[in-house]
Order: sequence, then C-alpha cells, then structure tokens
Amino acid sequence: MKFIASIVLIGIICFGGFNQAFAARIDKGFEALNQYDYFKAKDLFQKSLKRQTSPAAYGLATIFLRRDNPFHNLDSAYRFVMRSYSTISQLNVKQLQKMATWGFSERSVIELRQKISTEFFKKAEIENTALGYQKFMNDHTWADEMNLARYRRDSLAYLDAKSIGSSMAFEIYRDNYVGSEFSQLALEDYYLARYNEVTVSHSLESYRSFLSCCIDNPYAPIAEDSVYSRSTRSNSLEDFFGFVRSNANNKNTNEAWKKIYQLYMIDFTAQRLAQFKIDFPDYPFTTTLELEQNLLNTSLFPFKDHKSFGFNTYLPKSRVVLMPEIW
Repeated sequence: MKFIASIVLIGIICFGGFNQAFAARIDKGFEALNQYDYFKAKDLFQKSLKRQTSPAAYGLATIFLRRDNPFHNLDSAYRFVMRSYSTISQLNVKQLQKMATWGFSERSVIELRQKISTEFFKKAEIENTALGYQKFMNDHTWADEMNLARYRRDSLAYLDAKSIGSSMAFEIYRDNYVGSEFSQLALEDYYLARYNEVTVSHSLESYRSFLSCCIDNPYAPIAEDSVYSRSTRSNSLEDFFGFVRSNANNKNTNEAWKKIYQLYMIDFTAQRLAQFKIDFPDYPFTTTLELEQNLLNTSLFPFKDHKSFGFNTYLPKSRVVLMPEIW
C-alpha cells in the first residue's frame, strides 16, 4: 500500500510539474511577444496550443495580425482569434487571473477579434464589390463595421442592377436585399423597366398586353392613354364607339362617350337626340341627356326691363318682349 501511495504521490508531483512547465511555457511566450521576439513567441505558443489553447491561440493571432514580422497573415490571425474565443470558457477563474498579468482576458480576445475584423473590412473597401462586403458580413457578424458594410453592399448591388437595367435585375435585387435602403428605388426602376419592356414596339397591342399583365403598375394610366390615342386616331364616331366596347375599364372611356355624343349630335335637334338614345342605350350620362332633352323642348322668350335683359321660360307683365327683328 505504501508503494502504491508513493507512486500516486510521484504521479501527482509529476503532473503538477508538467502543468507548471506548460504554464511557464505560455508565460515565456507572452514575455517573448512583449519583447517583439516573434520567432521565439510563435514557437512557444504553437507548443502550448494543446494544453493552453485559448491564450496560445490569442498569442498566435496577435503575431499574425502585426505587420512588423514575417508571419503577418490575416487569415491565420482570424482563424486563431476565433479559436481563442471559442475555448476561453475552458479556463477557470484562477487561470484567467494569472493570464491577466499578460493582458489576456475575454475582453482582450474580443478587442483583438475586432481589430482583425477592421483589417478585413479595409480589404473589402479596396475590393469594393457587393460580394466582398457580403463575405465580410458573413464572417464578421460582431464587427463594428457591419452597418456600413451592409449599406455599401446594398448600394453596390443596386448599381449593378441599374447597369443591367432589366425588370428581372431589379426584381432579383429586391428579393435578395430585403429591407435595403434602396428597395423603393429598385421598385420604381422595376415598374419603369417592365413598362418599357412590354411596350417596346409602341403598338396598340403592346399597350393592351401591358394592361392585361401589369394593371397595378403605376405606368398603367400612361398605357391607357396610349391605347385611347391609338384606337381613335381617325377621330371618327366608329373608332370611339369601338373603343368603349373594347375598353370598358379604361380611364378614358367616359371621354370617349362624350366624343361619341359630340360627333353624333352635330345636328342638335330633339329628333336627333331621341335617335341617339336608341342607338346608344349604354351612354352613361343619362342625367345630362334628360337635361338636354328638356332644353330642346323648352320655349324661351327674349325680354328686357330697366335692370336686365335675356331669355326666360315665362314672361312677367312688367317686362317687355323683344321681337326677333329688334333683338
């Protein structure tokens, strides 16, 4: 039993010695880093990665971030700072307190991560493409530059859509960048592009096709005007009547009906008006027709007195009737 206890004690002492050795190694790594001895620091941190993962990865990330050594590499800095951040929870309070003497803490890891992210953002600025900013956003969700990266990504993607100019390009933009500050502009561009694409021939049928597929498009009223003008070019009663029969929902339908009435009633008589009501029973302004008919059936008397003159449907005794030859 004494022999076994001795072996256990020796094991504990050895294990403690190994831990102290690893702890001494990480300390020496930070000491070398503070003295800008990057070769020694890098070697010590790499040897400490297995047992002292978070602080060792932090030290390596620091070396790879700095530009005053031959090991500068942003991708490596990113990889090691992320490793340090993901493993720092494995350290206990006592270990963190000890590492704090070298400036290592959860806060310092987060600050280093942000510094590395800022360098990646500078690279994205040089590239200055929507894809570049999107990659930055995917890889650095915590970065202070996220909002600026999003704005620049959206603006560049919008400019790309503008350079293409098709309705599909603007539709894809709105689908891919929901909530973008340029969404409304892209929607307006989509409407115009769609209108131009469908009506590119400027034919009557092209405007009709646009109205059949895109009635909610804000350019629909312009298309309605084009249908109206192209359908009634001859300014004939037949054209206007054909228009109202084929385009009941067009905003110019009422105007076309008025033109029909105007052309039909060149001979303005009660008989002609009666025939108009028979020929065009769907004329929408029935109240106006009744008024016109009443006027045609009304006798008007010219008159004047000491204050006024004009026509009236009756003649008071105090007024003098003017004969046609002296009126």
